[in-house]
Amino acid sequence: MPKINKTLGNILRIAISLSLISFLIYRNWDNFQNIIEEAKNIGLVFFSLAVFFYFLGIAGMVFRWGILLESHKIKIFRPFLLQAVMIGFFYNNILPTSVGGDAYRVYDLHKNKGIEVGINISTVVVERMMGTVTGALFLIFSLFFGLYEFLNFNMVLSLIIVFVLFMLLLVILVNPYFFKVDVLFKKFKLLRKIRPKVKSFREAVIGYKDKKRFLFICFLYSAIIQLFIIISYYFASESIGLGISFTRFLFIVPFTSIIASIPITIGGIGLRENALAYLISMFGASDSLAALFSFLVLFMILFNGLLGGLVYLFKN
Repeated sequence: MPKINKTLGNILRIAISLSLISFLIYRNWDNFQNIIEEAKNIGLVFFSLAVFFYFLGIAGMVFRWGILLESHKIKIFRPFLLQAVMIGFFYNNILPTSVGGDAYRVYDLHKNKGIEVGINISTVVVERMMGTVTGALFLIFSLFFGLYEFLNFNMVLSLIIVFVLFMLLLVILVNPYFFKVDVLFKKFKLLRKIRPKVKSFREAVIGYKDKKRFLFICFLYSAIIQLFIIISYYFASESIGLGISFTRFLFIVPFTSIIASIPITIGGIGLRENALAYLISMFGASDSLAALFSFLVLFMILFNGLLGGLVYLFKN
């Protein structure tokens, strides 16, 4: 039964991704000829730089992950971590599977380097949390450039809901006694099963309270990763002459990342493209250019995902 449920879940996520991409195409069907014409004029130098900086953003995860491993006195050869990160990116964005890229990274280090699973999980989880926090800070920072003027009620509401849910989940996992969630873990059979995992997660996260220097370095790496992705998006926009200022991508990139992180599609495909097209058109671009830009970003992600797939083939 669990296997059937996972299969149905994957099929549903594929269907939602395809539906959202189809919706974006349908919405721009009348402009599709314009999109094709605009695509013929893509500046290859700028777009090559966009793909390159996106790769740098993925590769930067190696250093963020590596510094957290070093906080446990574990030193892993960086090229080994890079192949694990690339294959993980392949899992996250290409394969319709319940095995996420982070789970693969944990498995890879445990199997090939003998690293304890608990330590593995804690480093990956804290790394992801740091990425989320950094993205949120970039989003807040962007508002100082006057971008709050473009926010509408639905966008503000979405951000507040996601932020509140994230903070609630974090509080519940780190301190289940705060909302007396520990009582629920004792009462319900399903929650009793996951109680040991929540407890081990809590202990792993709390263990970083004495590793402030490593967390600070991890935060700096996260900021650099976020900046590389923002530069990548900016160069992609320049390749088709969108004329959108760099500061606006300080808002666009974290916002679309938050939307894409909603776990109802494969790698955020569909959610991200529609959010991007909406934001880019909101900043004054034509519908055809906005749609083209969203497809360029999708290409960058799939291209780097396929690179991870090649690494996977050679590794095995």
